[in-house]
Amino acid sequence: MKKLLIGPDPDQELDLTESTLPDPKKKKKSYGYLAGAFLLPVTILFLVYLLVEVYPFGERSVLTLDLNAQYVYYFEAFRKALTEGGSLIYNWSRALGGEFLGIFSYYLCSPFSFIVALFPKEMMTEAIFAIILCKSGMCGLFMALYLRVSKKVSSYTAILFGTMYAVCSYGIVQTMDTMWIDSMYLAPLIMLGCEWVVEKKSPLLYCITLCLEMLSCYYIGYMMSLFMILYFLYLALFKTENRGARQFFGAGFRFVLYSLIAAAIAAILLIPAYYGLTFGKLEFQNTNYSLFQRFDFLDFFAKLLPSSYDTVRPEGLPLVYSGVLSLIFVPAFFLTPGISSRNKAGAGLLAIILILSMNLSTVDIFWHGLSKPNWLNYRYSFLFCAFLITLAAEAFSRLEESAGKSETAEPGEEEKPKARLPFIYILGIGALLFVLILLVQHADYSFIDDLTSIWVALGFLVAYVLLLIPISRWKAAAWSAKVVLLCFCTMELLISGTCDMIGLHEDVTLTKRQPYADFQARFRPVVDTVSESDDGLYRMEKTIHRKVNDNLALGIRGISHSTSDLNASVIKVLNQYGYASRSHWSKYLGGTPVSDSLLGIKYIISEEEISDLYSEFYSNGDLTVYENPYALGVLFTSDPAILEYDMESAVTPFVRLNEIVTNLLGEEETIELFKPLNIRSTDTNNIDLSFVSEHRKYSPSNTGKDASLTYHVQVTNDNLMFLYIPSTYPREVSLELNGESWGTYFGNETRRIVSLGTM
Repeated sequence: MKKLLIGPDPDQELDLTESTLPDPKKKKKSYGYLAGAFLLPVTILFLVYLLVEVYPFGERSVLTLDLNAQYVYYFEAFRKALTEGGSLIYNWSRALGGEFLGIFSYYLCSPFSFIVALFPKEMMTEAIFAIILCKSGMCGLFMALYLRVSKKVSSYTAILFGTMYAVCSYGIVQTMDTMWIDSMYLAPLIMLGCEWVVEKKSPLLYCITLCLEMLSCYYIGYMMSLFMILYFLYLALFKTENRGARQFFGAGFRFVLYSLIAAAIAAILLIPAYYGLTFGKLEFQNTNYSLFQRFDFLDFFAKLLPSSYDTVRPEGLPLVYSGVLSLIFVPAFFLTPGISSRNKAGAGLLAIILILSMNLSTVDIFWHGLSKPNWLNYRYSFLFCAFLITLAAEAFSRLEESAGKSETAEPGEEEKPKARLPFIYILGIGALLFVLILLVQHADYSFIDDLTSIWVALGFLVAYVLLLIPISRWKAAAWSAKVVLLCFCTMELLISGTCDMIGLHEDVTLTKRQPYADFQARFRPVVDTVSESDDGLYRMEKTIHRKVNDNLALGIRGISHSTSDLNASVIKVLNQYGYASRSHWSKYLGGTPVSDSLLGIKYIISEEEISDLYSEFYSNGDLTVYENPYALGVLFTSDPAILEYDMESAVTPFVRLNEIVTNLLGEEETIELFKPLNIRSTDTNNIDLSFVSEHRKYSPSNTGKDASLTYHVQVTNDNLMFLYIPSTYPREVSLELNGESWGTYFGNETRRIVSLGTM
């Protein structure tokens, strides 16, 4: 209660009471802009897929490269576990069965993965399409939120630059690696959380979002952690006002503490994931750590232009395009009055470190967890894009004639107007960019098209500079100019995104949807019928493959599988049995009645007749299920002699399988289930023979002519015949049997036992 004396009479009093009603003059915070920041990227990406004729607008699908060969099948297994019952810890459809938690933690641990359970199993490609769109929208939403809260930009600026981040070249091309986009949309929130840690605000945002990042994809989480160390140093040393040693070490302690807490919480998946990696991934590759420069700096600038897709193959350059508008305003950030010189120096240093990290081979390998990627280079380049977007957005917000009262200021709190960015700087930057773009055209890069890259970049550059005139000078026309600018930016991102997606299709192919759907529809009834007829624990395989991970989608317990989260020992054993198996994959090719029986492969689905040793179990159209009457159970008793057997002692799978069976039975004399055929003679044509390091080397005498090696074999019965050629240094060759082509050998999938049938 307050009292106020008024009037000439001092005894006259008037009671005034503080009102609890809201002040109509005080503005409430609005979060409606977040809807625009989500929907605009979704719309652009949707139109990109429409223009490249992805189903239902054409015959293509979103399945590309590893998304087509691996991830879609992991989503299929995940959906089966959610809707039909199953385990996320162990899966029998891996090669011989194996842990599944490592696959889940690397590829599937995203809240958006649960979308697959909302779609029928016949619409898996559409479910993944929806996941991709949602993740793109979240990239725009969270970047807009970060810019609004951290940089105090307007809602318009937040939507504009949030969209540029969401559909940058990384956000378009890497949609095929869906688990990496989770890291992309979490990055702005982690950056905001780090700022709050430095500023002594609530550390929960940083701790929670970093933990989510480590859970969603520990691999990119490692790269994110490296970036956050650099970002923290930038904030603590260059950006904050209190730069004393006490403040720095205090902020450092909070940063380390909450980073460790995030890692400790995420350990629920990090530890099982690491356990999965110990099965062979950690020793999978011999990496060259020598230091060299990976690209010229003009090459890097060319990749900042629209429609600059080159390739995702090993020679590919970084995906760093983030819009022509960012090319204008990143340099403008360093020319803007009101931003401290120390802040500019720190931002420039961080940007240079990120560029050099991509350019210097050894540093780049360190960013990738000390292992050079086979394909899809510079997997952390989205962090560079995120940082550029934040600088550009801050500079753009300074271009307005007067900042006035901040939209993000607390009620009743006045914020000092931001220092203006003189428009003359924009003109200078535009002129410099114009010259650099012409230099890129003169360099004649194979991945830079004059129409879709050079002319698009120059056209939008000129348009943006002209539109920035009313935005910076005339309040009356500013809003209209901003609307046009947003439309132009949307058009630019749509053109670049479409061209990038077309380039991706021409490089590695957007596969057709119908063959995938037809393959699943063709095999599912057969697999379901066998499962209903025999509910025991057995293995099943097929001789027709779309991809080696078909078993995960069909629920087949077999030996075919492919994943980066590999089990090296299983792959090696399958290869020793004579199956096509190497690197990170295995495939049911090269099976024999002996190896199939030992591994418990009871049923085989085939289009063609197989050995009489297998009996016909069921037919459906052109597919026939054959039953192996000799198949052992997944568990069976054995003589202890098998524990002493050395798998490396045999040269060929035939000898090895004979010895395995002998030791399983505890026999003294070798049981010859496979018997060598008598090679009567060997003919050579245009061949020289030499010996190198105990290796027999055949090479053409005349390199301009065909060379051949012919074995003449004596056949005395109608038993099945098999071929296996051991070699330490294989080179692909063609096979012929009695003048008939029999495929190739020593190729990617043909270093295996080959069945020659009967004679």
